[in-house]
Amino acid sequence: MRSQAKAVKWAAVSTFALLCCTPLHAQDQPERLLAAANTAYRSLRAAEAVNLYRDYLARYPERADVRVFLGSALLNLDQLDAALDEANRAIALDARYAKGYILSGRVSSAREQWDDAQRLFETAQRLDPRDLDAWYFSGRAFYVANRFESSV
Repeated sequence: MRSQAKAVKWAAVSTFALLCCTPLHAQDQPERLLAAANTAYRSLRAAEAVNLYRDYLARYPERADVRVFLGSALLNLDQLDAALDEANRAIALDARYAKGYILSGRVSSAREQWDDAQRLFETAQRLDPRDLDAWYFSGRAFYVANRFESSV
C-alpha cells in the first residue's frame, strides 16, 4: 500500500514538474505564438511580428488569415514584394477571404497603381460588404490619387 502511495505521489510530482518546466504546452503553443505575433504587430514592432508570423507559418502554413497578418507587417516595413507574395498566398488558400484582396490592394496603392488597387478593393467589397477595411483603404487610395469625389 505504501509503495503504491509513493508511486502515485511520484507520478503526480513528475507530471507537475514536466508541466512547469515545459515552456509552452503542445496544444497552447500555436495560440501563444500567434498571440505574441499579434501583440508585436499591434505594438508597432513589425520586424518582430514578421519573425513570429513566419515561425507560426512554418508550422501551420495553411492559414490565409495569418498570411495577411504577415503581409501587413511586411508592408509596414516597406517590403512590398514580400507583402504581395503573402497576399497572393492568402488568396490561393482562400479565394473568398476578402482580407487577401485588401492587402493586395494596399500594396498596389503603395506602388501608386491606383486602378489595380481599386479593382482589388472592389473584389473585397463584393466578397464581404461589411468589411470596413475594404471601404477605408479604397477611399484612402482614391484620396491619395487626387480622386477626391470618388474618395467620398
